[in-house]
Amino acid sequence: MTTIAWDGRTLAADKRSCFGTLIHTVTKIYRVRGCLVAGAGDFDRIQETVAWFESGADPAKLPPFQRDNNDFVGLVVIQPDKTILRYERGPYPFKIESPFYAMGSGRDFAMAAMHLGKTASEAVEVAMALDSGSGNGIDTMTLADTSILKQEKAYTWDDVANFSSKEDWANYRIEFVIQTKGDNRKYKGYMPCGLTASERQTAAILECNRQRTALTS
Repeated sequence: MTTIAWDGRTLAADKRSCFGTLIHTVTKIYRVRGCLVAGAGDFDRIQETVAWFESGADPAKLPPFQRDNNDFVGLVVIQPDKTILRYERGPYPFKIESPFYAMGSGRDFAMAAMHLGKTASEAVEVAMALDSGSGNGIDTMTLADTSILKQEKAYTWDDVANFSSKEDWANYRIEFVIQTKGDNRKYKGYMPCGLTASERQTAAILECNRQRTALTS
């Protein structure tokens, strides 16, 4: 229920998330450890798997569902040198050697579009027109200048000075605001309802890091 596409320069993803018959808007791509990361599958499990990758991808700490044939999520990682890695049922990724790549329910449409010369963003747009599981807009991200990334380390929960959140059950989402220590920056974002306290922290920090580094794209 997703379309994610990489064209060799830009990672793009649709923003649709389905909770039963309800449709909501989320962010599916992140910048983590200098890489671009995106996932397809249950959104809460994607968050946990991205957090696992962010913490170092220790094989011993792989979320248990990532070894389950029915419950695992697909994770694509674009490394700073543009190497494409795909995580599935285990802690060790395999390398994709194609010049472009797509995953999710709309992947075939996106791959065909890129094969015909479309960009990643255009490919996701094509998939959204044909795949009922993809929609609600498009996020894009490109690899940042590594010299810029070295200047600022990723936020952790220890960097949070203030955190506030408000549940919006009409749209089945939580609006949050974080103010960080030191640089005194303020970030606003959204996450789905139903997350545990720990999952909320993880989702909020991932979104803060995504927003901060998006300016270096």
